[in-house]
Amino acid sequence: MKRSTGLPLKPLTADAMLIGAAMMISYVEAVLPLDFIVLPGVKLGLANLAVMIAFFTLGSADAALVSFIRVILCGMLFGNGMSMIFSLLGALFAFVGLIVYRRALQRVLSPIGASILCAVLHNVGQLIAAGLVLSDGAVISYAPVMLCASVVCGGINGMLLIMIMRALPEVKENEK
Repeated sequence: MKRSTGLPLKPLTADAMLIGAAMMISYVEAVLPLDFIVLPGVKLGLANLAVMIAFFTLGSADAALVSFIRVILCGMLFGNGMSMIFSLLGALFAFVGLIVYRRALQRVLSPIGASILCAVLHNVGQLIAAGLVLSDGAVISYAPVMLCASVVCGGINGMLLIMIMRALPEVKENEK
């Protein structure tokens, strides 16, 4: 079955489900106290799994759509304008990481490596946003903490991504 635009309905439905899942995970991450993470600004970033699943199963365009819509909706529902700016810049940098992975690093990095790359770039984007907003160099002093945390969280998300992908045996990595 096709929509009136001629686009297949199955990818559109998959995108909507991934956006919904990402929003639910974002909400849970926003309201649950993560007392075991004692560093300010550090989150597991589990909602980014939806973007990675879209990227590996549906393609780059779907991953961009899931990422952008999730950031906008979650920013409106659970955040504010400032958090939306930080999230948008982080998501943009992470998406660039996915494109670089697909075009140049796919043969040398596993999906875990791609997840770590995206987590690092996400934090770089957020640190740049913080530097622009605060207009001083103080955020640079926090960069090592954020980058170390992004390697750990990106690795965890990468392992979860592989487990999820294995649970979906009919899904093969898409080369779109």
